Amino acid sequence: MFQIFGSKKMFKRISFIYIFLLVFLTLFISCGFNDIDCPPFYDHFKVTDYYTSIRKVSEIDSSSIGLTSLREDSISYEDFAILMEPRQEYYSLNLSRKNIFNFISPAFGCTPNPPTSEETITDIQIFSDKAYNSNYSSEDNLAGIVDIFVLYRDSGYHRYALKNFIENENPVPDNIIFLLNSAPTSAEIFQFTINYYQDGLDLDEYQFTTTPIIITN
Repeated sequence: MFQIFGSKKMFKRISFIYIFLLVFLTLFISCGFNDIDCPPFYDHFKVTDYYTSIRKVSEIDSSSIGLTSLREDSISYEDFAILMEPRQEYYSLNLSRKNIFNFISPAFGCTPNPPTSEETITDIQIFSDKAYNSNYSSEDNLAGIVDIFVLYRDSGYHRYALKNFIENENPVPDNIIFLLNSAPTSAEIFQFTINYYQDGLDLDEYQFTTTPIIITN
């Protein structure tokens, strides 16, 4: 009886040690090695084209914006927006994977960050087909009266004066929205042309002209 009892006690002790070591190794592998043994993620994107459209602002504050489709033929300058959505192709800078054998796969511990761009915006110019107000003719760049909302998926929306934004050659964002911050002299039918330039891998420049729309003050 003593030997049987002692064997059971020893078995429980060994089982406890085995479970403890198994749990420890699981945590150690998933936390300590997943950065080494994670598969290559597509951690960058390049822009090959843009989808551009005019929209109506439904709600807005300093860090968020809501847009809806524009179905009217006229709109207040405060509600007018031009949306540029990039066509993105994803790639990874690190396609190699080190061959480290683990009894338990650490893949579940790998959480990739949102892909970012190595490309930078070098200039954005916006023109109207006719004089917008007494300060801006059809030949003048409207960047001084335009704000830009940019979305970076890792940090959210940010709003800037367009002139200030392009001075810093910022990385290409996930979305671009242009807003007018000044009223036209009078309600007129306008078309706006965007000349966009970037230091890109495949795309260096892009141009878009909006459909005609009445901008009111």
